[in-house]
Amino acid sequence: IGSIGLLAVFLALPLVLCLRHSLFRGIPVGWLVFMCALIPVTLFYDLFAALFQALYRINVRNLMILACPASNLLMFLLLAGARGMGVKGGMIAWALAYALTAAIGAAWMTSIVPLSQLQGDRALGRSLLGFGVRTYWGSLLNMLHSRVDFLLIGFFLTAADLGLFTVAIYLAELLWKLPESVAIVLQPKVAQLPEAEARRFTPRVLRLLLPPLLLGALLIAAFSAPLIRVLFGSPFAGAGPALLILLPGFLANAVVKVLASDMLARGHPLKYSAVSALAFFAMLLFDL
Repeated sequence: IGSIGLLAVFLALPLVLCLRHSLFRGIPVGWLVFMCALIPVTLFYDLFAALFQALYRINVRNLMILACPASNLLMFLLLAGARGMGVKGGMIAWALAYALTAAIGAAWMTSIVPLSQLQGDRALGRSLLGFGVRTYWGSLLNMLHSRVDFLLIGFFLTAADLGLFTVAIYLAELLWKLPESVAIVLQPKVAQLPEAEARRFTPRVLRLLLPPLLLGALLIAAFSAPLIRVLFGSPFAGAGPALLILLPGFLANAVVKVLASDMLARGHPLKYSAVSALAFFAMLLFDL
C-alpha cells in the first residue's frame, strides 16, 4: 500500500499542478502539493477499514469510520476556530484526523491478527492485485461520477451556481446512507455464500431496502425547502429545484450501490467497472 501510495503521488502531483490554472484555479500551489502528499495516508485508512469489513468486524470498522470525522471536527474547532488558522487549519485538521485514525486502525488490527502471523504470500498477493486492478477502474470512475460535476460546474458556471449545486447534492446523498450501510455488511456475507444462494440473497435484501428508500426520497422532496433553509440558510433556497431533479437519479444509484457490492462479492469486478464507466460517461456527456 505504501508503494502504491507513493506511485499515486508521483502520478497525481504533475497532473494537479498542470490543472492549477483551470480546474484548481484560485487554490494555492502549496495546498495542492499538501493534499497530494496525503494520498498514502488515506490509502492506509481505507485499507484498515476494508480489512475490518472483510473480517466481519463491522463494529470495529464503524468505530474507526466514526473516529475520523469526530477527530477532524475537534481539531478543526481548535485550529480553524480557536487558533484562527482558517482554511489552512482546516486542512491540517483533516490530515491529522486521517493519520490518527489510520494509526488507530493499525493498532486495532495487530490486536486481532498478531504480527507473528503476518507472512507474505506471493500467489495470494498476485491474485489480490489482479482483482484490485480490475476493480480499481470501476471505483475510480464511480468516484469521478460523484465529483467531476463539481469541477465542471466550477469551470463553466459561477461560484454561486456551484454552491447551490453542492447543497442539492449533499441533501440528495442522504438517500445513500442506508444502502451504503447495507452494502458494507452484504459484501463479506455474499462472498461466503454458495453462488445459487448468493443470487437469491441480494434480491431479498433489495426488496426490504426499497420501501424505506422510497419513503426517504418522498420525505426529502416534501421537506426540501425547510431543510435547506434550516441547514444552509435562505440564500441557498435556489437549490430546491436542483434537489428535486437529482432525487430520482440518486434513488436509482442507491440500488446500484447494493448491486455493485454484490457483483464484487461474487467475483465480477469487470461488470462493476463496466457499470461505473457507463454511468460516468453518460454523466459527462450530458454535463457538457
